[in-house]
Amino acid sequence: MEEIHPTYKNYPEVIEFSGTYCTLLGEELRNGIKIPSPREEMEIRLKSSGKGKPNFGLNRGVWTSATFIYHAERPPLLTLLFNDVVDYYLQSYTPKEFYNLSNNVDKGYFTTGSSKCYDNFFKKATKDLEKKIANERNTLILPFYENFSIVSNPGLKVFSFLARDNNTRKDYFELNRGEDIFVVLRDKKLINSIEGTVLNQLWFSSLESNSRIRGEGNMGYIGWMRCLKKLYNDSSKKY
Repeated sequence: MEEIHPTYKNYPEVIEFSGTYCTLLGEELRNGIKIPSPREEMEIRLKSSGKGKPNFGLNRGVWTSATFIYHAERPPLLTLLFNDVVDYYLQSYTPKEFYNLSNNVDKGYFTTGSSKCYDNFFKKATKDLEKKIANERNTLILPFYENFSIVSNPGLKVFSFLARDNNTRKDYFELNRGEDIFVVLRDKKLINSIEGTVLNQLWFSSLESNSRIRGEGNMGYIGWMRCLKKLYNDSSKKY
């Protein structure tokens, strides 16, 4: 992996390397890098914008630790519970296997083969409905499979959920030139044809692509991956 720039509060460096999402997660599991949350990515883009700064996210998107969860004939979910998602990945692969399997992702997404994963996250999302404010929840139930924009009612909730606070949400919207940001989901017909739970990491498109929040990004795509180097050992990790 190649270090490219000093970064900001809480992390000593941003690093970038070529590979697939599997490579990225393998590095998280084995070598202590951190896949950024959507909020962390927003903050990096905000802090690096301006003359003479590296402008992270200007023309390259990034995989994040947020996950879209799909199941036939059931509403899509969006979760920030990355450790719990990784548990499902590791039921089939060890960290070493994950790192080396460039073709690990069949057709660009993961499938678990059963509804257990979806059912567990749906229970978490239902419990989170007790929290009235979206940015206090960890898992959201999305109302439909049609793509939608952040200026719509469900879109505003999703954007607040990902940004985690109103200031970050407002500042990032301004950084995006005030242009609408679209949430793009997997095709409903495709999901209905698949047995079991479908997992798709959230791809946060570049500012040049209007910062689209993509739940149908190809996780098998080989390209430049960006992540964060940790300053500390995260004792909350389960793996």
